[in-house]
Parts: sequence; structure tokens; C-alpha cells
Amino acid sequence: MLCIKNNLDTGEISDDNLLPENSSTSSSSSAYIIGHNTDLSTEILLRLPLKSLLELKYVSKQWLSLISQPHFVRLHCLQNRPSINGLFLVKPSYGKIQEFEFIFLDGKHTEPVPIKTLAFVNDPAGLRVEQSCNGLLCCSSFQSHISKRIYYIYNPATKHYRMIPTSRMICSVSLAYDPLKSPHYKVIFIWKNDAVNYHMEIYSSETRSVRLSSCHLPASKCMFYTSGVFWNGSLHWIRLRNSSCYFDIDRDALKVMPMPQTIDGNNGLRVEYFGVCRGHMHLIQMYGTSMTHFDIFEMQSDYSGWTAKYSIDLEPLTYLYPQPVLDESVFSGEFLYRCRFSVLLVNEEEDSPSLVLQRALVSKD
Repeated sequence: MLCIKNNLDTGEISDDNLLPENSSTSSSSSAYIIGHNTDLSTEILLRLPLKSLLELKYVSKQWLSLISQPHFVRLHCLQNRPSINGLFLVKPSYGKIQEFEFIFLDGKHTEPVPIKTLAFVNDPAGLRVEQSCNGLLCCSSFQSHISKRIYYIYNPATKHYRMIPTSRMICSVSLAYDPLKSPHYKVIFIWKNDAVNYHMEIYSSETRSVRLSSCHLPASKCMFYTSGVFWNGSLHWIRLRNSSCYFDIDRDALKVMPMPQTIDGNNGLRVEYFGVCRGHMHLIQMYGTSMTHFDIFEMQSDYSGWTAKYSIDLEPLTYLYPQPVLDESVFSGEFLYRCRFSVLLVNEEEDSPSLVLQRALVSKD
């Protein structure tokens, strides 16, 4: 908590000296005191929602400077921990511009949709979201040659972006950003210069420079062709039935991550969900044809292992969404579908954890 002090003298601001001698000038004097006292302005601005702060940045240069300071950004994040208002779903498209559908999770359907398309920059090669992390989007000019792609880090809330050109054969790109710890982010590129050797480069928004990691990446780890999941200051990659790993960014070290014990005799193991929500990293694995019964695992902060936190049975939902039967005149015999639910988010609310599901129909053999 910041101390509220008057910068013009050594005494603290009290209710008494906030009142001007002439009551007719009360409003203007109070506005003057607030406007010229940084500590008092900070205390007031910290209590405002993000949307109001973005509007106030255009009121004065003083407020713009104050609201843009990394220290203020961190304090605001700590005092106003962001909630998950909704999810972006990418609409199927073969064009150069991705379109999004925003699914509200808090019931506030009157709020404007943050973005519908990636229109923050006119890139002739088109734009595609590669990954998101705590409010930032990592996008790429995906129709460019792989060695000439441009990567963009875009903040939909502020409409600001930064361009990061590359000249590498990039295998994957991952975004690391924790606004509760720092206003700066890092972008981790994994690339290869031959059929054997993989390398890692780290871009820092604080220094606006790229450094080559000294970390050795095993050539057999095909998992590095996907973006890592950022949690606990590290990027995480999953590999079924074998050792998974995580990259400690600050220590520049690749470490082994344990996996849940698999069930003997069960084939068709697959990862249904692997993600982070509110400081918790979750994993959902499924076996064979099972689509409605599964456990949700949570990783311990010391990486001692996964804990089965929830046991889920979605079978009752299949009765709410019965299997449709297509017209037999079109197909010879009855053609049934079974209902499948894809997990989009494990939402760790303190009082009421929930699952965000997407319904799909899968042909039944």
C-alpha cells in the first residue's frame, strides 16, 4: 500500500488540510490537490477498472505517464486480479484473416466483443494466432515462407503490438507473460538448422533483444513442434507415455516433468486438455473410446507429481443432448452419432470450479 503524503511539505494529508479555506473554491482546490499529488492520484486510479484506466490515459500527459509505469501496472494487477470474462473461438476459415467468436462466461452479454478479427496491422501474408498468455496474443504472418515469417505480440485491451521478425526455420513459438510479477514478456523460439540439432532463442520485451539459450534440446523430442504452456515461470511440454519436460526460463534449464501413472492394458491414450487457469496447471488424459469419464489432474508447485483433483462423469449430459438419427432413406440402415464433449477450459474459481465444454458429434461405428 502506498503512503498518501503531500509532496509540497513533510506533513501527511488529512481530512483537515484537504479542505480549502474558501468553500466557494472547494471543487477546484480539491481537483488541484488530487491532480498534483502523485500518491493520492495513484490510490484513486488503482481502484478503477481497466476499461476506465484506458480511457483516462488520454485525459492528461501526467495520468498517461502514471498509468503506463510498470510499478503502477503491477500494483493494479495485484489489487484487481483479472477474471476470465470469456473465451475466443477461432471460426473455420481458409482465408488470410482469422475471425473469432467470443463466448461470454460471466453472463455480461451487453459488453462489447473485444476483437472479431486480427486487424491491428495490415500484413499481406495474413495473420494467425499462434498462442495466448494472460491477455497477450502471439500472432504470425502464417502464409509467409517459414524462414521469413513476422511475429507480432498484440494486446487486445490496449490495441498495442510489437513486431518481431525472424530469419530462422521456426518449429514453435511460445509466449511467457505474468503481469503479477512483471510488465515485460518473453517470446521463446525453437528452431533447427539441420535434421538433428534444435536450438532455442529468447526475445525479451524489456531489452528488445534476442539471446541464444545454452540449453540443449534432445533431437528426439518432437513435442517441441507445439507451443509450450506457461506456468510457474516455466514452459511445459507434454509427451505421452514418456518423459515430459519443462523449461525454466530464468535458470535457462530444461528439466524432466513427471507424468500421471498410466493404466496397464489401456490403449489409445490421448491428451484431452493441458492448460493453465488462475495459477493452476491441469491435465486431462483419456483412454480408448472413453468420452465421458475422466480425471482432472493438477501439478504440484514443486513438480513432485500430479494429483487427481476432480473425477468427472459427463454421462448425464448425453441424455440432455440425445444422439440424432439421420434419415434412413439417405443411408442404408440406421446411422447413429454419439455425443462428445471437448474440454475448452478448467476454470478454477475459488468457490465454484467449473468446466467449459464444447459439444461435438462423432460417428458411431
